Amino acid sequence: MNDSRRIVKRFFEGVFRVEGTTAKWCYLSFGYSAQDEMGVSKKIKMQAKAIGNISGGCDIFFIHHDMIEVIESGNEGKIIKKLSAKIRISDLVNRYDYLYYRWGGADRHFNNILKCANKNGKINIVEVPTYPITNANIGLVKGRFKNKKYMKAARLFFGTIYIGEILFRIQKRWTNYIVLSSLNQSVKGVNTINIINGIETESVPKRDIPQIRSKRFSMLVVANVSIWHGIDRVIEGIKQYKGEKDIRLIIVGNGEALPFLEKSVKEADLVGKVIFEGCKFGKELDSYFDSCDIAIGSLGLHRLKVRPSTLKSKEYMARGIPFVASRTEEDNFDESIYEYIYFAEEKEGALELENVINWYEKIDLAAARQNMRLYAELNYSWNKQMKRVVDIVYKN
Repeated sequence: MNDSRRIVKRFFEGVFRVEGTTAKWCYLSFGYSAQDEMGVSKKIKMQAKAIGNISGGCDIFFIHHDMIEVIESGNEGKIIKKLSAKIRISDLVNRYDYLYYRWGGADRHFNNILKCANKNGKINIVEVPTYPITNANIGLVKGRFKNKKYMKAARLFFGTIYIGEILFRIQKRWTNYIVLSSLNQSVKGVNTINIINGIETESVPKRDIPQIRSKRFSMLVVANVSIWHGIDRVIEGIKQYKGEKDIRLIIVGNGEALPFLEKSVKEADLVGKVIFEGCKFGKELDSYFDSCDIAIGSLGLHRLKVRPSTLKSKEYMARGIPFVASRTEEDNFDESIYEYIYFAEEKEGALELENVINWYEKIDLAAARQNMRLYAELNYSWNKQMKRVVDIVYKN
């Protein structure tokens, strides 16, 4: 028995309960760590948990930097084993019937697993977070040029857009279903399943409502800060605001667009009005939601030239906090809760804070808290979204 086979044998003897995993589903992601508590990694864990709730079990493989972090179904997010990805991952995934991937682009492990699983009769389900791939990444390239990161922009263009587009066409041959979180889209030649970004509502507390409105008006952004979040539009709005309110913008999170925003804030002499807090979690993060007036969604989606369903707006909804969103997202919501959302136009330029404040002053905050939370529970649970995927796959 060669070394890689011995490693695989020891892996299954030491990792899975008794004789092996009972899960028929496995969620595979590439380039993300299981230890991250925000953004994509958090979403992956919630999706896999929902698939497991519906199917009876779904393990997770976080594959990054030649390392596999394995989370066993029902283990509540605990990493139970780290394993070198230099072994034959195909030997691992062949224990499952259904493989759900977050699209891995040019990642060699992604290509190899996808091809091998298809050859062995497994069902490959690939989620493409933003589609078309080219349109989504053109916005990122422009953002890196704007931040004078020319080499990163060039690598992104050739590595993700040019090569990625070619690989995607090849990968479709090995794919049974493609899942899109953009509304009413399809991929030619592959069965397409449309979902919307969801939220694990039971893990998100409703926020405490500020008792009185004051002269200070606090806005909160929680994000892995990128160009499509459009935070520069809010900063420009603060710069232009001439009203009586004492404006504050609190930015929680990190990201590649942060240096550009910090520079803009200094140049506009807004230090103290725009506050960068870094990443926050748990009760500390909850306190930021409790102390702000409104939250800010993604106001630069037009830069991506796609119409995605964002995760951020669903969390704001679940917490019961009024928020500003791009009009790009209007179709994601029902008119019954429009009064709690300020839809900003899909364009460049400052967010008009006078209009935002006038809208906010008319909101019944207690009703917003109750109605938005209920709406999120009925419409945006991951169980509901992933049940659609599982049902379609099982039906066919």
